[in-house]
Amino acid sequence: MPEDPYHSVHIPDLPAAPAYGNRSIADVLTSAAASLGMEGFTNTLSLPAASRVCVVLADGLGRNLLKQKSAHTPFLRSVQQAGQGEVPVWLDSAFPSTTAAALSSFGTGLPAGQHGMVGYDVLDPDQDKVVNLLGNWDPGVDPAAWQPFPTVFERIADQVDVSTVSLSQFDGSPMTRAALRGGRFIAGTTSHARTAAAADAMAAPGPALMYFYVNDLDKAGHRYGCRSEQWEYQLEELDATVKRLNSTLPAGTTILLTADHGMLDVAEQQRIDFSTHPDLVDGVRHTAGEPRMVHLYLEAAQAGGGRR
Repeated sequence: MPEDPYHSVHIPDLPAAPAYGNRSIADVLTSAAASLGMEGFTNTLSLPAASRVCVVLADGLGRNLLKQKSAHTPFLRSVQQAGQGEVPVWLDSAFPSTTAAALSSFGTGLPAGQHGMVGYDVLDPDQDKVVNLLGNWDPGVDPAAWQPFPTVFERIADQVDVSTVSLSQFDGSPMTRAALRGGRFIAGTTSHARTAAAADAMAAPGPALMYFYVNDLDKAGHRYGCRSEQWEYQLEELDATVKRLNSTLPAGTTILLTADHGMLDVAEQQRIDFSTHPDLVDGVRHTAGEPRMVHLYLEAAQAGGGRR
């Protein structure tokens, strides 16, 4: 008999569901808001009370990689060794652990099943087609209608200064309007420009919450792999960025470093192209998601007992 291709690859046990409301990416901004004294939020991460909070989100920085690559983060390592950077808790990503879902949980404080940003590519039932929820947003999808819940930024913007520091391409993007709307947007082309802009913005009097987005790690990981020299270089750049923020933001500012998800390199022999196996796609109307979480949308039941 020929070898069964589905039993030639070891598939590990799936992890437990994210600990929403306890220690997940959805609890970062809500805990930050609570630490600023905002009502209606719970400080599940036990953050210290503060008047200013800067949340640095490094796209693609997972805890395992951070541990394994600690030689490339001298500043972060020195802070922890000095007892100034105790990690309150290791956080779970969202499920699925892809940027569109995780950043939406980060921005809203909700699980993906509530805010509706459930993957990279998903089915839009109104159009009966697969649409992208990240960088190639479908013109037929209204971001505010797809994700209608108020963001943490929107909920507190009339009480504290809320700002996002990121690349200009994300200013007003559909993803931003869906999951991270609220407050003012501060654009900067380079890391140095963004850290300088962050320092200027945080120098204003009064309470403030800042979201500082870094996407270079994720880009390097997808292009070269997270074991590559290019990824290690971007990790060193991230370490330098946090060091600059630490030295330029006003005294007493809480700086949080977190991530939306981690990364791993999957060997060629560990990959299955399900589209090459007709029996795996029989009855499938649409495929979506991405390799970390494939979505299969089935044909509707046909009259007379047709396939599903």
